[in-house]
Amino acid sequence: MTSHEDEILNGEQKDNLMAQDEVELFIEYDEVLSLLSSLSKEDVGNNNQVGIDDNNNETSKSRTGDAALARLRIIFDKYLECPTLLDPHLEIISSKLCSEAKKTIHLLFGEYCSNGEKPASLASSTNNDVDNANDTDNSKNDMGILESELQSKIDHVSYLKRLLSALYALCKVRGCKNVQKFLPHEASDLEPVMRALRHMNDTRNQSKKPFQSLGAGAYTWESEYSLLLWLGMLSLVPFDLNTIDSSITSVILSENDEKHNKEVTLVNAIQTIAKFYLKDPGPTRDMAASCLASLLSRPDLEDTDLQNFVTWSNSILEGYLRSVQPKTKKASSSNLNTTNNYTVFEAMGVLQTLANIFKTGSRSILIDRHLKCVEVLWDKAILLAEWISPNAGKKNSKSSNGGGVAGTSLMRKLLVKLFARVGCSYMPPRVASWRYMRGRRSLVENLAMSGASKSLDNERKGFSLTHVQVNDMKQQTEFVHKESSLKQNTVDAEIPQPLDSSNKKFDIDDSKIFHVPDQVEDSMAQLIQSLCDPATIVRWSSAKGIGRVTERLPSICADDVLDAILEMFRDREKDNSWHGACLALAELARRGLLLPKRLDEVVPVVVSATQYDVRRGQHSIGAHVRDAACYTCWAFARAYAPSVLGKYIPQVGESIVLASLFDREINCRRAASASLQECVGRQGSDNFRNGISILTKADYYSLGNREDSYTSIAREIAKYEEYRLPIISHVAEIKLFNWDIEIRILASKSIFNLVSLDPKHFAHNVLPVLLEKCTNESLEVRHGAIVGVAELILSLSIYESSTQSSRLMSDETSLTISEMVQLIEKKRLYRGRGGEIMRAAISRLIETFSLAKIPLTVKQQVRLLDSLDANLKHPKENIQIAASNALHALMRSYFPVGAKGPSDRLQKRVVSKYIDIITRSVNPAETRGYTLALGKLPEKLLAPNKTVLDSVINCLVRAANPKIIVGDEADAETRRNAIQALISVCKTVGLEKPTSSSITPKSIYPTVLMNNTNIQCVFKCLCSAMNDYNTDRRGDVGSWSRIAAMHGLESLVYVLIDASPGIPQPYVISGKSMNNEISIVIPPYSDRLQFYEMDAEIRVKQAFINNTPFRVEEKEQASLNNLTYFNDEMCIKILGALFKQLSEKLDAVRLQAGLIVERLLLSRNFRLPFVPDRRTLLDALDAGYEDNSTQRDKNWAMPSFTFPMMVKVMCIDYFFEEILSGIIISVGCLTESVTKFASSNLLVYLRELKSSKDVFQIKKISNGLITLFEKHQKNGRVIIPLLKTFDKILSRGCFDDLFADKNDTFVKGLITCLKKEAFNCKDVHRLIMIISLSIGLLHEKNSLPVQDEIWRFIMKLLTHRYPKIRRLTSENLYVKLLEDTSYLSQDVDVDSVVSLLSTVMWDQDLDHPYNVRESRNVLAKLLGISLSEKELKGPEKQIRKTQVVDEYASYASLVNDSGR
Repeated sequence: MTSHEDEILNGEQKDNLMAQDEVELFIEYDEVLSLLSSLSKEDVGNNNQVGIDDNNNETSKSRTGDAALARLRIIFDKYLECPTLLDPHLEIISSKLCSEAKKTIHLLFGEYCSNGEKPASLASSTNNDVDNANDTDNSKNDMGILESELQSKIDHVSYLKRLLSALYALCKVRGCKNVQKFLPHEASDLEPVMRALRHMNDTRNQSKKPFQSLGAGAYTWESEYSLLLWLGMLSLVPFDLNTIDSSITSVILSENDEKHNKEVTLVNAIQTIAKFYLKDPGPTRDMAASCLASLLSRPDLEDTDLQNFVTWSNSILEGYLRSVQPKTKKASSSNLNTTNNYTVFEAMGVLQTLANIFKTGSRSILIDRHLKCVEVLWDKAILLAEWISPNAGKKNSKSSNGGGVAGTSLMRKLLVKLFARVGCSYMPPRVASWRYMRGRRSLVENLAMSGASKSLDNERKGFSLTHVQVNDMKQQTEFVHKESSLKQNTVDAEIPQPLDSSNKKFDIDDSKIFHVPDQVEDSMAQLIQSLCDPATIVRWSSAKGIGRVTERLPSICADDVLDAILEMFRDREKDNSWHGACLALAELARRGLLLPKRLDEVVPVVVSATQYDVRRGQHSIGAHVRDAACYTCWAFARAYAPSVLGKYIPQVGESIVLASLFDREINCRRAASASLQECVGRQGSDNFRNGISILTKADYYSLGNREDSYTSIAREIAKYEEYRLPIISHVAEIKLFNWDIEIRILASKSIFNLVSLDPKHFAHNVLPVLLEKCTNESLEVRHGAIVGVAELILSLSIYESSTQSSRLMSDETSLTISEMVQLIEKKRLYRGRGGEIMRAAISRLIETFSLAKIPLTVKQQVRLLDSLDANLKHPKENIQIAASNALHALMRSYFPVGAKGPSDRLQKRVVSKYIDIITRSVNPAETRGYTLALGKLPEKLLAPNKTVLDSVINCLVRAANPKIIVGDEADAETRRNAIQALISVCKTVGLEKPTSSSITPKSIYPTVLMNNTNIQCVFKCLCSAMNDYNTDRRGDVGSWSRIAAMHGLESLVYVLIDASPGIPQPYVISGKSMNNEISIVIPPYSDRLQFYEMDAEIRVKQAFINNTPFRVEEKEQASLNNLTYFNDEMCIKILGALFKQLSEKLDAVRLQAGLIVERLLLSRNFRLPFVPDRRTLLDALDAGYEDNSTQRDKNWAMPSFTFPMMVKVMCIDYFFEEILSGIIISVGCLTESVTKFASSNLLVYLRELKSSKDVFQIKKISNGLITLFEKHQKNGRVIIPLLKTFDKILSRGCFDDLFADKNDTFVKGLITCLKKEAFNCKDVHRLIMIISLSIGLLHEKNSLPVQDEIWRFIMKLLTHRYPKIRRLTSENLYVKLLEDTSYLSQDVDVDSVVSLLSTVMWDQDLDHPYNVRESRNVLAKLLGISLSEKELKGPEKQIRKTQVVDEYASYASLVNDSGR
């Protein structure tokens, strides 16, 4: 066996494996087959069951009828994005559907009566037949037979509709062309299908809503679509249709034909009903056009029927043109509805039919036999195109209906298709002999013909044409070709043609043979004009049409077309022209119609289009142009050989690489990446150096993140010298001055990463240019220059320090940078539009050259500090953050402090000023900014002595207080910033350790450290912030403080443990982990025990040598105790606060709390000490132990994940109260998902306790709820969720055991809390829940005193001051008495009680005239409830004393009297 045969066998095996993979990918195949079998069965009630398979997908257990159809639609729609997966099964599914549909159609519509009436099988389906049957004197048995036959026929029609709807669903996913080839096409099927379509049409006309369906049933229009598709296939049967028409003499009347009593043949009937569907606005119009085109393209119908249809189409277009050209405004308004609802769709249907005819029919015969008709229609088409063009309204300003009503993009697209196909019809069906052909595209054939290609290359140099080639070119210029000639020319055209197409002899012969008709010029003019259309689908269709027509033109005409396309690039403001021209160039290149000699003109334009971006107001346009330009580059790579495109590769490759890295839109970056991939693959590694490496780094997925594209990927590609300078120039000259501020910021970050690749170029060439543009008049230019300079000088300083090289920036450049801020302030560039953007940029500039330590004078340092102070009090948060970061760098790089500490002037200028503003200012913007700034100061200013440090901490603690008021209201941002600043101060100043004194020894200036008192103050502040639940119009703004406090507690834990000598410190294990970090763990107990033994041995030996007793001095012991900052109490409080937030309702808060808990408890580099019940806690959190390295990812924001864990953790006594309070808040919140999982998990836990008879835990939870009730009395944030929780628990009987326990005080405590809460309560919503809960407490197991207390409270609610509360109390009590009376004594007359509750109007006046209070007293007497005298009479009415005021006692009265 030869190697070639082995390759063939291997290829077949691979194809088989691929086919098997595709078969396996359609996982619902078996289910689809079962559903197809179930379409015939009707739905029976609600017995349809849905199951779940192994892959968690829905399966149908007993779906039938419409339910099976609905499931089929869902399955097919799943493959809309990748429909080719259905191809291996498409024939089986289509055949099964069509075979069943064929049987049903033949059963229902197989035979017609001789007089043209409906078939006998449907005779009983009409209402008239049923009425006649009712009028007869037949027996009931005959009526039963008729009804059963009628029901049988109705079932068959419903089954047929479901089959056809399923077929449409398949066509929607895979396309009608792929499904149509599997349809039955026997001649005997034509008439039944036609009759079925006619029946569906009658059903539509009788229905009031033909386009709607009940539930998941079949739509009528879907059945019509499938029948029209089938009819289009049957229209192509290779027999004379008159011989198939079995009822040639029968009369098939439409509604319009009945008036004239006109006989219609089968062909006329098909045309009539298809013309009717041309008016439809939906997909049936498309299928009707396709069906008509198939019918009229038959050779036996082209003489008469096609001519008649063209004449009819002409009349339709004329009528439409009259409707869009009204003579008066009244006519315009009267024709508006007709145009939109009827004529527009019919005109589009006509155009679509004509376009399909010129596509499927013999176009040369169409032009030859029906030239006059086409010319008449051609004039109407051109006139119609002019009227519906987008510029028609501008050209015909007098007509209010010029291009607005009918100027739809779909109609313009259809006209473009028609122009292209008619234009091609006027030209010979030839393959252009002058076009450029790259050669065979098959890799195997190219390798096999490698030797032949060399000889062809030698012939190209001398430009010699063989005799065979000349003959082939002459044959291609003949006007009419035979089919065999076309095939031969196509094969010969694959042979590479000469690169130079300027053969004068051939051009002369070509021009002599050809005469381009005027209609071709008209069509080309319309196509070129449509390249500027606002709709993308029109431009794309026009580009394809230009390619098809140009392919049949002589070379000189093709050059004119190319010139016209290039002319569209002149006006840069017309983005649609650029987009359409790029598409047209790509289409010409794909077809070989763009000759290599014109690439010198085309390539620069396309390269310019890859960077097309035009500013329009606050946005820009051009993304579609850049995308089309990338597609054009892709087409160039496929169309031209490497030897042709080689000299343009640097220009094209550079443009698409830049587009793939720096384009603003993700689709453009990915399009450029695809184009680059095509260029590298087609043009070879010789033209694209390092192409494979670039594609590996800049692939489809990595380019999806814009920030990564600008920063990391751009740096990796810039490492290759051929792309380094283009990338640097593009970023520094274009992207840095983009209109979008995000792009400018990303460009500056890109510069930061690129500097190290060529620092001298940046320092000597880029930096001076950017410095000149920092004061430019354009906001975009100066902002981009400032942020670019900021990142550039920082990167240069990092490079100099890392490489220890000489300074790259000159002294003159450093001086310019140091004076830049002052220069910008002098020119007042902070003011006006863009001042806020400039402030943030200047703050970043100050930060970077402070880090770079640019030399500054003292005066300049003070001026910069003043600038930052002005930015700190700006109301924009991003400016405050940028200014605080700049202050952090400025104060550490400048403002030196001597051995005596900071001067009084500096201390007052910074620390004292900031503290004073935070304490006294009523401007929230100032307090926000200066709290941030206070946390950014260095230790030399924060802690020069104990007094300053205490004042800073006290100031921030006060600002973080949840009850603090700034101005007239609380400010959440100030509290959040103060918490962040507190933690920053703790990290900056540090804590006292046993090895260090209170003053740091290593620094050149004295500073103090924080002591235990300061730590306790900070810790209390953070714990207080964890209870910040303040709200405003923005919602729960206190959550910002809680999140900041959680992060603060985490950081504080690390600081405290590090400074606590009493806690064993982690030690370093040799080696590194997978993420290249040193592993740090706590020593095991055995190692620590050995350490303690060795330490004790050393101490004993030392004491024996020194002859001193072995004991610890009291002072040393006291010092060690004071320096143990972290203890078990703090650990429990911190974890309890975190678990409380982890149990509450906000997803964002739960997410942060969960991540912090995970880091504290599960970190391998840190072990939190003093954790109570560590193993139980870790098991409850489903976390395993710390040594478990394979931890699954956790989404703490999901309620379904978090609340089951929290219920388990609640079993730990240390965290019970906090978690219970958090879960109660979640149970009563408004978010459905949170309430659902919080309440369900709590109730499941209580049911488990009840089933296991764990009364202790149930009492513990009940007491915890009562404790929360008492603790948060009158606090609606907690009480309302708590009342909802009580209601859910009691309604499900979880606390029934507590009612039976006579010694338990739960019910008594709850009713006491309810009384206190209802007293003077004005919240109606809260009172309503109290009513429901208090009535729900009525229980037969209650003790008599408790029951009496509940009744007395209910009686009090019946005389509440709010009428709504009285009415709701009576209604709830009425329902309770109807449901259960076991809690009442036997001597109570229940009927009288119920009657009284239902007859009294409880929402009326308490006293006269309705006397609701007396009715309440009667009710209490009936129930045997003793009320006090005060409760019976009610509160005494207070008589308000009216003071007599002298109307003349004020000056206002005098003014009023004088004004009368």
